[in-house]
Amino acid sequence: MLFGNNKLFYGLDIGNYSIKIISILSKKKKIELKKAEYFKLEQSVFKDGILAKKDILKNKLDEFFKEENNKRGNLSCSVANEFVVIKNINLPYMKKKAVVETLKWEFDDHLPFSSQESVIDYMIKEKIDDEMEITAVLAPLTIIESYEKALIPYNLSTLNIEAAALLSILKFQEINSTNLIIDIGFYSTKLIVGNYKNIFFTRNLKFGANELSGLENFNSEIDKELYIEELKQEVKRALRFYNRNNSVEKIKDIYLTGGGAYINSIKTKIKSNDIKNPKILKPFKEFNFDKKNIKNQYNSKINYTEYSIAFGLCLSEVYSYEN
Repeated sequence: MLFGNNKLFYGLDIGNYSIKIISILSKKKKIELKKAEYFKLEQSVFKDGILAKKDILKNKLDEFFKEENNKRGNLSCSVANEFVVIKNINLPYMKKKAVVETLKWEFDDHLPFSSQESVIDYMIKEKIDDEMEITAVLAPLTIIESYEKALIPYNLSTLNIEAAALLSILKFQEINSTNLIIDIGFYSTKLIVGNYKNIFFTRNLKFGANELSGLENFNSEIDKELYIEELKQEVKRALRFYNRNNSVEKIKDIYLTGGGAYINSIKTKIKSNDIKNPKILKPFKEFNFDKKNIKNQYNSKINYTEYSIAFGLCLSEVYSYEN
């Protein structure tokens, strides 16, 4: 793989109670991890998906960039999966403006928000004759505007989806097959089926490491087992959905990532005849880096899985510059 000459990229993953930010330097034929830092938040910066408490975010970002001597490169930030709608659709070939209007009409009755007050983007996956297969992404305008207002002072270049960021890690590690990624955050879990160029399926679950490990309830062993069983059933549904709609290429592997990937019981307890033994998706697996550049970490020890989205955002930007 080839990378551009000496470009600085930043990836920002804002969670409910944490911020993960990474800076990388892209050089020809390699990238260098400059810094990775994890900030714990005492309260959420979000209200219904909107970045409402910008001062909290600003304080943490200012702290990060102060140590970076205020160097600010191309910043990419993820938008929370639960507030984004991703759809694959076939359309007759048409110009971009017509595509956007068609998508508004196509999805208006199937969105949890108004398509007339949304931001719409899309990627052409394949074009055959006069038809194109696209992946469309829709998000509420109010949410997107809140990110832009908060992050433009930090050289925001791209708002990206978490699924694309995680799949960029597969591309970087030269994993070209279709896989299922289970990204376990503290309060939510994402299921993503895709490969280095396609997103086939995404689903957001309203439980995460907090529930799967029973962190807050001393009598939660039964509840924990119920959440693990629910995760297992959701994984089975995702596999069935994909296999029903894609008869040619099967899902090769299942990967665990995110801050909750360290929960050992998940790997063993969701495995069944229908589910392969999950692997750990380690974001920094394929290149050498100085561990001193990773300032803080969560609970994933040497795997650094809490940084997967932030690192994937950086990689997505590198690849977009190369194309």
